[in-house]
Amino acid sequence: MGRYARKDPEIARLLSGGDGWRALRDMRLYDAIQVFSAGPLGPGLVRTYQAFSDLYGAMDDLFLETEHLYLSRAPSGDRGLVERKGWVALRRGNLAEARAVFGARKGQAGSYPAALARAGIAFWEGNMDRVRVLARQAPPPETETDKVLGLVACYLWGVPCPTGDRSPYGQALDAFRQGDLASGVLALEMIDFNRVGEGPGADLFLYELLERGFGGLAANGAAQIPSPYWGGRGFEAQNRWDEAASSYVASPPARTGPAPWLFSPVHGAAEATEVGRVRAGAALLRAGRGVEGLGLWRKVAGGEPSPLTLAVLAGLQAELGLSEPLGDPVESARAAVRAVERLPDRLPPGPESAAVAELYAVRRAEVARWAARALWARGLDTEALQVLDAAQQKGQGAHPDFRNPPAFLADLARAYARAGQFAPAVAILFDLTREYPSARLAYESMKRLYASRSGGGVPPR
Repeated sequence: MGRYARKDPEIARLLSGGDGWRALRDMRLYDAIQVFSAGPLGPGLVRTYQAFSDLYGAMDDLFLETEHLYLSRAPSGDRGLVERKGWVALRRGNLAEARAVFGARKGQAGSYPAALARAGIAFWEGNMDRVRVLARQAPPPETETDKVLGLVACYLWGVPCPTGDRSPYGQALDAFRQGDLASGVLALEMIDFNRVGEGPGADLFLYELLERGFGGLAANGAAQIPSPYWGGRGFEAQNRWDEAASSYVASPPARTGPAPWLFSPVHGAAEATEVGRVRAGAALLRAGRGVEGLGLWRKVAGGEPSPLTLAVLAGLQAELGLSEPLGDPVESARAAVRAVERLPDRLPPGPESAAVAELYAVRRAEVARWAARALWARGLDTEALQVLDAAQQKGQGAHPDFRNPPAFLADLARAYARAGQFAPAVAILFDLTREYPSARLAYESMKRLYASRSGGGVPPR
């Protein structure tokens, strides 16, 4: 940030040498990909892929939570909506609710989505033998929607399924199997986003597939630069936990220049190493290597973690439901927010300080995102909204740029919805659809929720 404020020649060359970095600054991610792809592979393209992956990860959480809120009041006599409710619970890892919908039925498999959902429960339980048996025993799908749902679910669960399906989902999965991630995400971007399902469907996996696809592109590109931190982020998006952990703890190159960190909340390679240890610890915990993961976390917590590092650690500890290494992750998250809010006010007056303060907004937004996760895990929805709302750069509205990254805006919409304020959530998502067409699915879902809670009222967009 200081180099940017001082108009460092190396940064000036990045910004004047092409439109890619300016597009990334403004979060015009499609434009950034087009420009960066025309030249040699570099950090700009990797960062753009990762920004897309972050957006779709946030969209996945938002979409599933919106569907959960809507379906929680759905008519109990509508089999399609009830089964969709069970599939949403399955996607969110709520196995008790999924079992309540699909439970074991003696003597019959039930509908294809119900039978497949029981395979999904076995997948979450880690019983892959049972996953394969239940998927094989499921009755044939009755509709094209059921068929595509099966293709996507079985692909993600590692169960053999037919190839050659010509739907956008089928084409995307075939491309992913062949390692052609770019064609895969392009196929997914061709899906009709204007209608939310009335029953279980592949749309419940759309954002997960996009997150994984762009994460894979980021990981592949980071390995060629090399850039271990962004590689770890990409592996993490694909749930490749062991590879993510190894990448995060790898030694960064001695000289990387400003490009990997420009317009990023991370303050350079040294902090990336510290944050990477936290994320590596979470990856190890998710891979079942708890002793190693907690060991990394204890080392970071025992030092003097930066506000960003502290917020990431607090958010991950709360999400994983662990009691250490932070005594209370919510209090640590609050401390990180206070620290990151104070710094711009302590800068001396002058043009350099103004430039640093402008760039600092992206750091404040990222700290707010992780603090909100810690607060959400405790059910503190109103406080989470306050934290995220305070971090928003209001002059930009809901138009994304590096200060209001699209993933941050998706989290802000989620915070409004969790607090019962559906109108502003709809408005934010509408603005996101202008730049990212695939956000339309989440927007349509939020509109449906808004209408159901307002007596059929017209949403603000």
